[in-house]
Amino acid sequence: MFLGFDCPGCGLTRSFAAMAHGHLQKGIDMHPLGLVIAIWLLYLFVRALAIVATRRRLPEILTQEGRDLLVGAFVVALLVQWVAKLVIS
Repeated sequence: MFLGFDCPGCGLTRSFAAMAHGHLQKGIDMHPLGLVIAIWLLYLFVRALAIVATRRRLPEILTQEGRDLLVGAFVVALLVQWVAKLVIS
């Protein structure tokens, strides 16, 4: 708010919190990429439960390069969403 406009991640925390309370549409309205974070954290939670339940290490789904690509795609999506929000407002 120092410069008079929102940052690229503005609303992500509120979006995730709304979804965690069962308000999916409200969360998406606050920030569409909050859904991506919610899905990722759900995946990590289920994976951790599976590791604890089986007492063994599970194979990784993605290589390090794949994870890097996903993070890069998320950052690009974050910036595209931010620019679109600035243009529309």
